[in-house]
Amino acid sequence: MVVSLGRRSLFVSCLLAFVTYLYWRETQRKRNVLYALEDEKESLALAVAGSDSYAWRLKKDKMIFDSFLGKKSDLESYSLDVSVFCSFIHPSFLPQVESILHRDMIDGKRFVELQCDFDGKGYQWWELRCSTMKSIFGEQKTTGLLLNIEEYKKREQELIEAREVAEKAELKESFLANMSHEIRTPLNAIVGFSNLLASPDMEFSDEEKKQFIDTITRNNELLLKLINDILEISRIESGYFSFNNEDWSLAAVVDEIYQTHSLLMPRTLEFSLEKGDGTVWVHLDRDRLVQVITNFLNNAAKFTTKGYIKLGWNYVEERHEVELYVEDTGIGISKSEQKVIFSRFYKKDEFVQGTGLGLFICKVIVEKLGGRIALSSEVGVGSRFSVFFSAEKRDF
Repeated sequence: MVVSLGRRSLFVSCLLAFVTYLYWRETQRKRNVLYALEDEKESLALAVAGSDSYAWRLKKDKMIFDSFLGKKSDLESYSLDVSVFCSFIHPSFLPQVESILHRDMIDGKRFVELQCDFDGKGYQWWELRCSTMKSIFGEQKTTGLLLNIEEYKKREQELIEAREVAEKAELKESFLANMSHEIRTPLNAIVGFSNLLASPDMEFSDEEKKQFIDTITRNNELLLKLINDILEISRIESGYFSFNNEDWSLAAVVDEIYQTHSLLMPRTLEFSLEKGDGTVWVHLDRDRLVQVITNFLNNAAKFTTKGYIKLGWNYVEERHEVELYVEDTGIGISKSEQKVIFSRFYKKDEFVQGTGLGLFICKVIVEKLGGRIALSSEVGVGSRFSVFFSAEKRDF
């Protein structure tokens, strides 16, 4: 009996010692965790204090800040209603912020850049960061940071402007180099053949003289067109090129273009007109539209030796826009060329007369008119140049 009581006492003592050890170990672990949390909180506080950043947490309809824009409350935290916080935000950013601060939002991290005016001195750029997750007690928990990024945005804008200046300088240099080359080509022909005709030491037949004069005339026309195209580009891009936008019946405009070019098309080609359904009206500059389509038709005639050229239009009901197109069975354009064909001074064939500015001007005009330009082509099959504009279908 005594032995049994002794064993029981020993067991109880060991159990108490083990429980005491577990308690001591758990106490140490909690103490270490608290120290670590305290260190992290102090580090975060120092980081936030030195970066114009403000930590917050969402509690019901309030944002709880440790400090807010340099303001210190008498309490341990600074409370701000979500509605009051939203009143500082520029209206264009409100939908994003309201969705972020919604109490029932899904778990995850979100970042949004926005403009706020907290001090009445004007809007500045801020970044709102937040993280939503379930706590160990099953409740939804949302915390975040509010960071002032005004200086970052200023530097970003300066970099963008510097890049734009560099790109413009590069484009200008490239433009001048190409322009010099394109002007020099016809000018050399004009000067060269003019010198031949004026040379007293050379004798030419009447037929040779006629060829020289034809060459001079052709290059004069090319040079004049080049100068006019360059001036037109300059006017358009500088904003001095005026557009007289009015309502026009598309069918009437296209019919007029077709009638004009029916007399100019080579007789070896079939020239047809495809009309869409209904009465469609567009609001744009009629003369500029005619200029674009005329360029398409001239290019089609230049690079099509057999088959057909088709001028047409159709109304795209679901997008409320019209497609106006020129389709041909010409030599076609490769995929690589399609990427650069609307660039300045691009020419399909360097030995074919032209300035290489026509399609670039067309693209600029179409964009200025609020439309877009498109191309589909296959080498050896043909090409289709299209322009799309907003349009209205009417019953009268």
